[in-house]
Amino acid sequence: MNDVYFNQNTVDKLDEYAKVIVEHIDETKLIGKYEIESKFNGATLNVDCLSTGCKTVFNVLYFP
Repeated sequence: MNDVYFNQNTVDKLDEYAKVIVEHIDETKLIGKYEIESKFNGATLNVDCLSTGCKTVFNVLYFP
């Protein structure tokens, strides 16, 4: 449910502050509105690849 909510509602609200959160939680970089850079090989991945914990923080932050 958490991932579905993130994909349907929260992903469009990601902003500059989200970059800081992604770096702290997943130790990766948000390089675009819908893309992250893999911490393992530098590949570009969809934000759907963020950890569930990171998505949970965003859901709570943007929809308190």
